[in-house]
Order: sequence, then structure tokens, then C-alpha cells
Amino acid sequence: MKGLINSITNLAGAGFLLFLFAVWQTEPAPSTDSVTDTGNTELPPPPTVLSPRLPPQPENWLEKLKSRLSSPCDGQSREIYRSCNHLEMRQRVFDVIHPANNGSFNLGVVCDVYDYLHEKWQYRPDPLREELFALATDSWDMCAGDCDDFAIAMAAALQSVGGYPRIVLAGFEGGDGHAYCEINLGAMPSEVMEDYLHSRYEIRPGKALYFRYDLLGNLYLNLDWGEPHPGAGYADSYFEVALYPVGKRCEELL
Repeated sequence: MKGLINSITNLAGAGFLLFLFAVWQTEPAPSTDSVTDTGNTELPPPPTVLSPRLPPQPENWLEKLKSRLSSPCDGQSREIYRSCNHLEMRQRVFDVIHPANNGSFNLGVVCDVYDYLHEKWQYRPDPLREELFALATDSWDMCAGDCDDFAIAMAAALQSVGGYPRIVLAGFEGGDGHAYCEINLGAMPSEVMEDYLHSRYEIRPGKALYFRYDLLGNLYLNLDWGEPHPGAGYADSYFEVALYPVGKRCEELL
């Protein structure tokens, strides 16, 4: 992710200052392989374990979320929201969800989407000195882009089938930065989430999975691309802002 993210947020309602920080690409060296042809979508293999269903969200949850967040963010956050064209993503996402995970939104759907993008994704930088936020549909079709394109594609895909994602913009000392997606799993017990992921991906016993809770008690699972499964570790950033495509609100996390 390269370029300066200007006016990332102005949380006037909460009394915060306008934050400006530079966001430069910090991902590992990209593959030099050609962009994968995604014209023929194949379903993932049958899951070895059944996905746990998400607990229902509390009554008026979305209204409570919006009420505690600021007004819509300024600057490039608006471009990110516009890039999350989730309605155009629906059929694409339906094509990669295994029939065993059909029905209401569940953790299996999250994993099916993550597996598809993570396996096919090729890192492609933005043009020199330009910050581009590709439409989610374009990033999905090409399976290529930088970290913010991956986060936007992931968030729009999950939003299109009933999920509540957020996109986190993280700043680091020296001006480096990163973007990644998290998904709201509601009040799902962390042990249930961890048991499913360990079983589905045959993760070695004792390996940590990374997630966090918001002030309403919702579990947010990290969907960054650092591991071949959801739950990659968090980078040690000094500043983070979460953008919520559902409701178009933002929140300072760090």
C-alpha cells in the first residue's frame, strides 16, 4: 500500500483531532507470477467439520454501533467506501461458497472467501506516488492488488452475503502503514471459533489465533493475509482507524 492517506478521519463528534499519516507498502516481496485467471471458479473441497453458526446480533445492534461511532470519515475513507461495491459481489461470492455452508452467514462462509482470495492473490503495487483503491469487483476478478485492495475485496465479499466487516488502516513508526479486514462474529465464544479453525485447517495445537473484541462485546477475527488461514497476527502499529462499510462510520482503535 503506497501513498499518502490524507485526512483519514475527522472525529469531531468525539472530540478527536484530524489525523494525517503516510501509508507506504510494507508487505513481503510479491510473487513475480502472472495474475491468476479466475474465469473458471472451482468450489473449495468439502469441509471436514461443520461450521458453527453465528449467534444472533442483539436487538438494535447496528443502531447502537452507529450511535457510538463518529460521523462519516473524511478524505480517502470515502474512496474506500465507494470501492466496496458489495452488491455487485454477490454472485461472485456465491460461486465460491461450499454448499455445506449455505444458509445464514457463518464462519464457514468467512473461511471459504478467505481461502479463495488468499490462494489466488498476487501482490501488485499502485502506480508510483499514487494511491488507488480498486473496486472490489475488479480486485476479485483479477485476484491482484496491494494490501488495501485485498482488504476492500474481502470486506465487500463478506458484506455481500450478510457479514459485518470492517477495514482497519494501521500506521507505523517511520511513516509505513498497512490495511486489513476484520469480520464481526458477534458473541461467538472464542473457543468455538478457535476449535473450528484449528480443525478445518489442521493448525498445530497451541498456535494462537488473533482476534479482538469491541466495546459491544463483538468478536472481530483478523482476516489479514499473513497466514494460510484466518486469524493472522496483528502488526505492532501505533495508530489504527477502523472503517465500517455498513453505515459508513469510522472509529479510532489505537
